[in-house]
Amino acid sequence: LNRIKANVAHTKIELFVGGELIDPADDRKLIGQLNLKDKSLITAKLTQISSNMPSSPDSSSDSSTGSPGNHGNHYSDGPNPEVESCLPGV
Repeated sequence: LNRIKANVAHTKIELFVGGELIDPADDRKLIGQLNLKDKSLITAKLTQISSNMPSSPDSSSDSSTGSPGNHGNHYSDGPNPEVESCLPGV
């Protein structure tokens, strides 16, 4: 989590193997202890859990306000280096 700059106290991690959620009872095990096949696709879903954050962007109180030309878009200031540093490289 430090590599992607996620706060451990406010981040929920779900691991999926072949599209199926790993049982929460197994979430403290090493990957080698999960009885996986040699070539298994493991997907991680990181979810921010914070009591002072809205559950989705649509639930914010100002999501429907603004001029018709604006459409509530707050990302017109150009690239944000802080946010881009959290994205994985290609």
